[in-house]
Amino acid sequence: MVEAKAPFPCERIVDELRAEIVDGRRAAGERLSSEHDLADQYGTSRPTVRRAVARLKAEGLVVTSQGRGAFVRAKPCTVEWHLGNVFTKLGIPSRKDLR
Repeated sequence: MVEAKAPFPCERIVDELRAEIVDGRRAAGERLSSEHDLADQYGTSRPTVRRAVARLKAEGLVVTSQGRGAFVRAKPCTVEWHLGNVFTKLGIPSRKDLR
């Protein structure tokens, strides 16, 4: 039997925060915990947390402000959100319209 490997700490942080943002458990404009607090929470280092936040920023889910921290974007730009807009412009019904 093959054991499933635990994700790298950075991946785990990204996955969990992404899910919280996309599911609406984190409000637009909400400040994420500090790097120090997230590192303590996930039992990892601040550079690992910094990489995770950078990935969330690259995905369009958070914005950062030097000295202030990272904040949930007002309108997270997920791939599904982008595709929904493209489909709408092309006149293709979205999944919501098909239900």
